[in-house]
Amino acid sequence: MLAVACSAVEYRDADLQLDLLGEVPEDAEQVRVCVADVGEQSFGARIDGRFAVTGLYANEPVDVTIDLLDADAAVLARAEAADLDGYAELESRQCEGCEVCSEADNFAPAGGETWVLAVRFR
Repeated sequence: MLAVACSAVEYRDADLQLDLLGEVPEDAEQVRVCVADVGEQSFGARIDGRFAVTGLYANEPVDVTIDLLDADAAVLARAEAADLDGYAELESRQCEGCEVCSEADNFAPAGGETWVLAVRFR
């Protein structure tokens, strides 16, 4: 007898959402999302153009920088949102000579109230 146990997948709505107008550029290899004073997370650029950053401190507006990087980790394009406290739409801009965004690892500890940031290319 074969028994298979399934558990339901739980989804959590995003507390903050940032839509970048346009598709991920063809030559982008990586998307790096930096949240000021919180941390950074990197993703493969071809993950359906949708990314989620967890562990943000709740009830605090955030400053977000999104870098699109090529295979050599050079910044191809950048989008920035200051004091994001809900939903915003942005266009990325060319960014020649920009330093890759970087933030210290200061994500909110597990168990506390945290927010989720959704980033979507559309």
